[in-house]
Amino acid sequence: MIYLGSAQGFSKQHTVQVPVPAPSRLNTADINQDGWLDLIVSCAGHYQRLKDTLDVFYGSPSGFQAENSQKLLAGYSALSTAAADFNRDGNLDLLVTAYSTPTSRVLPAQLFWGNGKPLDLEHPLNLPAESSAGVTQIDLNRDGWVDLVLACHQNDIGHQVNSLIYWNSPKGFDVSRVTRLPGLGPHGMTVPDRGNAYIRKPEESYVSPFYHTKGGRARNIAWSADASPTTELRFQLRWVATEGELQQAVCMGPDGAGSYYLSSGASVTGVPENSHWLQYRATFVPPYGCGTPQLQEVCIGFDSGS
Repeated sequence: MIYLGSAQGFSKQHTVQVPVPAPSRLNTADINQDGWLDLIVSCAGHYQRLKDTLDVFYGSPSGFQAENSQKLLAGYSALSTAAADFNRDGNLDLLVTAYSTPTSRVLPAQLFWGNGKPLDLEHPLNLPAESSAGVTQIDLNRDGWVDLVLACHQNDIGHQVNSLIYWNSPKGFDVSRVTRLPGLGPHGMTVPDRGNAYIRKPEESYVSPFYHTKGGRARNIAWSADASPTTELRFQLRWVATEGELQQAVCMGPDGAGSYYLSSGASVTGVPENSHWLQYRATFVPPYGCGTPQLQEVCIGFDSGS
C-alpha cells in the first residue's frame, strides 16, 4: 500500500495498492535511469512455500504497473536489498540477501547486474553466506569501490555464525577477500541504502530559490561551512532573463555544465548581461557515506545593482 502525499497530508482515500505476495521489506532506486524511482519489494515467500523472492516495479508517469515490472522466483525469501554501482560501469546493480528456503538457511546472497534497463535476473553473482538478513553497501576501505557487509542470521544448526564483509576491487568480489565477523543471529543492519536515493552516489543537493539580480551580474560566489578533509562542497549557478525560462536553465560551473565552483570566493564566469534571475545549487559530498558538510551561508557578489 502506497500512501500518496498531498498538501492535506496522507489519507486512506489517497492510496495505491501494488500486488506483491508476502512482502517483507521495501527499497527504492532508479534502476533503469529514467528519472523515476523504482519500487524494490523483497518477498518472504518461504513461510507460505512460495517461490517469490523479489518484485521490482519500475516507476513511470502512470505510477507502478504489473506489466512494467520484474519478478524473481528463486525459491528463497529475501529480506534486505542494496542498490549501488558495484562494478563502476555507470549502472545501478542490486544485491539481494537470501534469508531462508523452506528447508535450508545456507544460501548465497545474489548480486544482479544492471545495465540502465531492467535488471539481468538470469546471471547473478552468488556470494556464499548463511541466512543473510541485512546488508550495507559502503566503501569501507576508501579505495573507490563499494564493499558489501552482510549480516548473517543462522545456518542449519544454530545462530552462532559469522557475518561477512566482501571487499570489492577492480577484479570484483572474490570469496578469498572476505572478513568474517562473529555474531549471534543478527536480523538486520542499516535501514536506508547509503547514498542518494535515486543514483546512490554519495551526494545530495540543495537548490536555492531564484533571486532577482536587480540589474546586477554575478561576479563571485563565497560560502561558509563546516567540512572535514574527506568531504566536499560543490556549487553551480544558473541564470535566466525571464521567469518563464527558470525550469529550462542548465546549472553551470566555471567551465560550463558538469563543472563546479569548489573554492569559496571563486570568480563566476559566463553570466550574460541580460540575466535577471539567479539560482545556486549546493552539492554535499561525503565520499564514504557519513560526515556530510554543514553549510551556514552563501554569498554571491554582483558587479552592479544589489
